[in-house]
This record gives sequence, structure tokens and C-alpha cells, in this order.
Amino acid sequence: MTDLRFIIHEHVPGADGSELENRLALLKARDFAAGMLAKATHPDAYNLAQLAHETAGKTVFADLTERELNDAVTLCRCCVQASLCADRLLGDAA
Repeated sequence: MTDLRFIIHEHVPGADGSELENRLALLKARDFAAGMLAKATHPDAYNLAQLAHETAGKTVFADLTERELNDAVTLCRCCVQASLCADRLLGDAA
């Protein structure tokens, strides 16, 4: 299995500490959201997963401040959670 830190360091060589942790969280959120895109049964769930996926993809390697990285992680995590809830409450299985 590929060490995700290697992927981060390929694009942002100096990333460490909380910056590295935030970038790792964004990679994980992007991958999780990608899986949700294939499984979402309600348009709102799909749209939330898509927002998480796009945001994580645009920010994971971007030159951002620590606050901006924190905000990106928070947004992605909230969208992923909201997508899961929307699919359970509104999707075909509801």
C-alpha cells in the first residue's frame, strides 16, 4: 500500500506537522468522496459528495495557509458526513 505521505511530499516537499496532517486528511476525504459518488442514490447526497471531492482535489496540493487548509478539511468532512446522512434519509433505501 502506498504511503500517503509520499504522495504529499512529491507535491509539497516541506509539508510536516499539522500541514501534513491536513493534506493527508484531504487526500482521504477525496478518496472517500469518490467512492460515495458511485454509491449515492439521491441527488443531494451525490452533490455533497461531489463538492467534497472537488474541494479536496483543488486544495490538497495548493499553496494555502494553515487556516485555509483547516477550513478545507472541515468543509470536506462536513460534506462527506452530510452526504451520508442525505443518502440514508432521502435515498432509494429510505
